[in-house]
Amino acid sequence: MKKHITPVLLVIFFLFCNNVYSNNGSRQLEEKLGNFLQWEEKFGFSGAVLVVKDGEIILSKGYGYSNKGMVLYNTPQTLFYIGSVSKPITALGIMKLAEEERINIYDPITKYFKDVPEDKAGINVQMLLTHTSGFEDTYSVDNISDRSLAIKTILNETPIIGAPGEKYNYSGDNYTLLAAIIEIVSGERYEAFITDNVLKPSGIDHLSFSGHLADLNIEEFASTSENSPYKSLKNIPATWGRKGRAGIILSVEDLYKLDKAITENKILSAVSIANVLSPKLKNEVGENYGLGFTIGVTSRDTKVFGHSGDDDGIGHNVVYLDFPEEDVKIFVASNSSNNGLYYGSSWSEVISPMLQRFLFKPDNNYANDRLFYNEFINYSSTNVEQFEGVYDAGQTQYHVWINSEDKLIVSPVGEPAAKEIGFSAAYSEKNSLANKILAQTSYDHYSLLRASSKDDATFEKTRTVMRSVWKSLKEKYGEPEKIEVLGTANIWSANYQSDIATWFKIYFKEGTKLYRLEWDANGKVTGLGGSRLPYPVMYTLNAIAKKEFIGFDAANGKTIAVNFLASDKGDNRSMMEINFGNKKTVQLSNSGKVELLPKRSAAKLFYNTILSEGINAAMIQAKEIENKLNRFNVSEDEINSAGYKLLKSDKFDEAIAMFTILVEAFPESANAFDSLGEGYMKAGNNPEAIRNYKKSLELDPKNENAKKMIEKLSE
Repeated sequence: MKKHITPVLLVIFFLFCNNVYSNNGSRQLEEKLGNFLQWEEKFGFSGAVLVVKDGEIILSKGYGYSNKGMVLYNTPQTLFYIGSVSKPITALGIMKLAEEERINIYDPITKYFKDVPEDKAGINVQMLLTHTSGFEDTYSVDNISDRSLAIKTILNETPIIGAPGEKYNYSGDNYTLLAAIIEIVSGERYEAFITDNVLKPSGIDHLSFSGHLADLNIEEFASTSENSPYKSLKNIPATWGRKGRAGIILSVEDLYKLDKAITENKILSAVSIANVLSPKLKNEVGENYGLGFTIGVTSRDTKVFGHSGDDDGIGHNVVYLDFPEEDVKIFVASNSSNNGLYYGSSWSEVISPMLQRFLFKPDNNYANDRLFYNEFINYSSTNVEQFEGVYDAGQTQYHVWINSEDKLIVSPVGEPAAKEIGFSAAYSEKNSLANKILAQTSYDHYSLLRASSKDDATFEKTRTVMRSVWKSLKEKYGEPEKIEVLGTANIWSANYQSDIATWFKIYFKEGTKLYRLEWDANGKVTGLGGSRLPYPVMYTLNAIAKKEFIGFDAANGKTIAVNFLASDKGDNRSMMEINFGNKKTVQLSNSGKVELLPKRSAAKLFYNTILSEGINAAMIQAKEIENKLNRFNVSEDEINSAGYKLLKSDKFDEAIAMFTILVEAFPESANAFDSLGEGYMKAGNNPEAIRNYKKSLELDPKNENAKKMIEKLSE
């Protein structure tokens, strides 16, 4: 699923700080920022950060890997997919044409596009720039490479959810049309025009657009997430689903160069830039919006402008902020999409407000906390498996489990646990309101849902979905035994443009079902969605001793101390003490109910072990997992893919080991033996390759590949 962060979310970054930090403390400030980011790196942050104060770069550094498999590290020059930060760049291109009097931003779009439907004929260029066209936010042209077809599709298929000019509604389709206008007016490709008129004047001279990166070396850009369908930034197509609205590839150094070019009038005149950065309207949360930029006012009554971008189909996220009156600039880019803290929040979103605390609040002492200087000890998933389980004390419940990165995670579950960690009152209110809405809708009553919905259209849509869900669940499982609200946390949903969500679980006699109720920034219901994990909040734990761990709530600047103790019942189960930011320590017992925890990927475990501990260790793990199937998902496709990943890296022995594990786990799979045969063939062991291809052919006589390979190798 593609994801962007709307400018609305930037408002949370603008409200943290009170006093400007003294200039004479720049060295101390640099040390604080460095300590903080090194701390976050230990908890999984991977990316690059550049911070400017009083005209000087006080921090410019990379963290984590740009490509973990190839052991390449992020630097300030590493290129990231900047997503929606592309929109201000497109706006600058439009304003360049306006400055040259080649267009007028008050021109109706009918001047540039043919056959505009009547309900969209009143849209002008400025409405596209300010997201006031009325377009719904869709991805209808994701796979379209022809400009005319993309324009036609948006004009005829993207719904209008408000009259042109009536109100702000964030929509990437606005910027796709702006990119098309740039091409029509300039007679150039969008990429060429933006390069010559925006990027080169900024001093950016490398290839910068998805679909045009063939000449870049792999060490120049950050890798995509493991689950990305693209596998590499080089593979992202240059479709009209990205032009204008996203699709630009830059480093944090590039973003700084761009910002300098904007403020030093190297792209546009001072008059034009003043127009771009002047408020044109207030969006739904009362925040100002200019031409392509979000424009905020801090709690210090100072101005800030910028944008953010995020695409979870790629795994990159970016925040760009400029505080002109305080001479502070922040640029954060990350290729670690899951921050282990809040579901749906990117690392850039977590890092940016914390940097602001250090920059604008002189009494900030997070970096002086002794915990920042703790030396963490390495641990493997094997020696912390004993701590997994569901811990509870009365109604307070925490789940402790190992994730796909072999890290120990603690997740508070339910309203009592949420209160223990000090969630905001607004979150507790959502938990309570969701409980009442669900209780009512389970009996086909919807008055509370209507009163809580964003608007009538949202209510009708959500009611239809809820009715359908309840009907199908009751037909399949009978009446529910219990509805449990699991908690509320930050989220961004492309389906409903939601800001937070409340997770809940429905219990039936034969199993459970998990969903989430989503809300917008004003606390109104936006829709109902499904979910896989019942964890609104997940804290990554690092070990400081054999049974002592530390987590960090970056959004609130709180440390989380977790100690595992021997059970007071004399059995093998552990107990847990957990303390959130010097609050009263909570002690819980392990119920031993591991079946409630998310299963781990056996393939990822084998792959990580082969690389870190060697082949023998992975083979031993494969035998042990036979007795742990309640905790592991053993997937033929996943193990096969992991084997080919090793094979493509020329790790032939390691690939053969992975394929050997595969054939032992799936002895009736012709494909498994075919893969093992290929592994031996690549390693130059033809006799073993032939033997395994023959076994594959025996299991599947129609395997033409096995026949060809046997014939080839026999020669």
